[in-house]
Amino acid sequence: MLANHNMHIGKVDATVHKTLSNDMGVKGFPTLKFRLSGEEEWKTYDGGRKAKDLIGFAERMSNKPVAEIKTDADFDAFIERTYNGAEVGFMLGGSASSDLPAPLVSWWTEMATANQASAYFSMTDRSVKCTQHHLPARPSCNP
Repeated sequence: MLANHNMHIGKVDATVHKTLSNDMGVKGFPTLKFRLSGEEEWKTYDGGRKAKDLIGFAERMSNKPVAEIKTDADFDAFIERTYNGAEVGFMLGGSASSDLPAPLVSWWTEMATANQASAYFSMTDRSVKCTQHHLPARPSCNP
C-alpha cells in the first residue's frame, strides 16, 4: 500500500545494530524515523501505529504541503481529513494569486513544509462558499 506514496521503508533490529540505534536516538520500540530529503535531519514519527494511521501519514507526506481549496468539495475533503478528532488543520484565507502578499504565501508554504508531518495546511480564495459543516462559528465565513 505504501509503495504508491513514493516512500522507501526499511526495518532495523536495534538490538542487533546498537550503534545505529544509538546514533538515531532510539529509546524505545517501535521507533519510526522519517525525513523528506537526504539533507534533512531525521525526525521521529509520533503518530498511531495502526495501518490506517501509517497510511494516512504516508498520504499527507506524499501530497503538497499546502492544499489549494478551490471548491466546496475541496473544503469538505479538508474538513473530513482534519475534523475527526485526531488531526489538526490550518487554513489561510485569500488567494495566492490575488489577495495575499507573496511574502505571506511564501512564509505559509515554508511553515507548512516544516510541519507537514503533524498537521494539514490549506489555502483558499474568497470564492469558496462557507457551507454548513457543523463546526464552531468561523469569523471568516460571516457574510
